[in-house]
Amino acid sequence: MLAIVACLAGCGGPSVVKVSGRVTLDGKGVEDGEIVLVPTDPKLGPDAGKITGGRFELMAKPGAKKVEIRANREITGKKDGAMGSPFKTFESIIPDRYNDRSGLTLDVPTTDVTEKLFELKSEKRGSKAP
Repeated sequence: MLAIVACLAGCGGPSVVKVSGRVTLDGKGVEDGEIVLVPTDPKLGPDAGKITGGRFELMAKPGAKKVEIRANREITGKKDGAMGSPFKTFESIIPDRYNDRSGLTLDVPTTDVTEKLFELKSEKRGSKAP
């Protein structure tokens, strides 16, 4: 009986903590996007959350993470469907260096993380990405 009670208290998957904060692009809050925390431990899956009005909140497993941030905007007037049918077309507003090739990291502790700030910069013509 004690083993069952102990298991109920401690069995299951890894514990999670709340991670929240802000994401800006060129000083302005990212209005609509997603943030993904990819663990360095390949046995664990990623944790993801929505960015709304420049803010995010998600539940994540503690540990070292690679941070990927994505946001898109609609390209007005462009048709992407067969024969010009009205499918919406989108483009990424976040440079690859913050998502697919992200160098952003976060070490999620075993307690809640509040007000983590990710300040992103867009790629400018003639400039090189860091």
